[in-house]
Amino acid sequence: MVRNGKQIEVLSEEIVVGDIVVLKYGMRVPADLRVIECSSLYVDNSCLTGESLELERLTDPVEDKPLEAKNIMF
Repeated sequence: MVRNGKQIEVLSEEIVVGDIVVLKYGMRVPADLRVIECSSLYVDNSCLTGESLELERLTDPVEDKPLEAKNIMF
């Protein structure tokens, strides 16, 4: 993760608003996140939604239904 311009490692419970979380393939999402930059990003939300397919995530926000926005990860 990046905090105050420096890349550091912290426990998921120590993540705060403003931190930039860097994810790599196969990692779990440690907190609710907004995607600000990505390349071929897919998430498995099956434990939340029951959907069996991975869902693509993009940087584009959706204003009318924030919880369904493709730039949000849970």
